[in-house]
Amino acid sequence: MQCQQPGHECAGCMEKPMAPISEIVRTVHLEHDQMLILEDLRTGRVRVLHGGVWLTEPGETRDHFLQPGDALPVRSAGALVQAQGPTQVELTRLGRRPRAAWWPRLRALAARWHLGPVPDTCA
Repeated sequence: MQCQQPGHECAGCMEKPMAPISEIVRTVHLEHDQMLILEDLRTGRVRVLHGGVWLTEPGETRDHFLQPGDALPVRSAGALVQAQGPTQVELTRLGRRPRAAWWPRLRALAARWHLGPVPDTCA
C-alpha cells in the first residue's frame, strides 16, 4: 500500500522492502593493555577473534570481559576496549537500519503511554 500524501511515510510505506543493512568490518590487533576508544562506532559490534578484552561504554554501569568468539553490540560512541594480552578484535559498524524495525516499538510505546492508537496506514 502506498501513502497518498506526498513526502509522508506511514506504516504501509515503511513496510516496503528496503536495502539490507550495510556492514563495515575492520580487524584490529592490540598488544597487552593497549586501549582503543571507539569514537565512530555508535551502532556496531565488537567480536574477539584472539585473546581477550575488557569493554566499557559511557553511561553503562556494567563492564564486559570478552573472550575468543564472544561478541557484544556497541550502542554509544566512546566505548573503551582494553586488551588483556595480545588480542585481535573485529569491529563491525552497521549502516542504516530499516525504518520498519522501529515502527512496532513506537506503536508499543504509544500504547504504553496511553497516547491513543497509532494507525497502521495513512488515510
